[in-house]
Amino acid sequence: MKKWLTKNKFYFLGGAIGGLAGFLYWRLIGCSSGSCAITSSPINSTIYFATMGALFVNIIKKKINLNNNNMTTETIIVENIKCAGCMTSIKDGLMKLSGVKTVEINKEEEKVTISGENYKREEVIAKLSSMGYPESGHNDLMHKAKSYVSCAIGKMSS
Repeated sequence: MKKWLTKNKFYFLGGAIGGLAGFLYWRLIGCSSGSCAITSSPINSTIYFATMGALFVNIIKKKINLNNNNMTTETIIVENIKCAGCMTSIKDGLMKLSGVKTVEINKEEEKVTISGENYKREEVIAKLSSMGYPESGHNDLMHKAKSYVSCAIGKMSS
């Protein structure tokens, strides 16, 4: 819940500013005849302007993201990916890392593709290795055993 609130804080801010603007508009200008659907009631005016504020933030946020796209994508070849349970464990584990936005896995080629902003490759490699999916060429018996445990956890959580 906290992550969701943090992610959407600008929408709430836009909605709050819009709602305040709507209330002030009703209070200071309003509709004296009462025939205006939006501005004749403080509730309608506040809700309408709050919605417009949140939508405005959405438009601005998309434009900023398009202009400042610092996303990087990287593919890492790993070992020990056996099934969908492994893929679930890998995806769940990597999505918890700071800066990682998307994780795509090709089971047949044992490729993990990560996209995000300002994530550290070393952290990704360390996380994969700790779950039993080391970078290609660094496999041993311990990694294989860990991958079976991660696989079982992934099967139970999917």
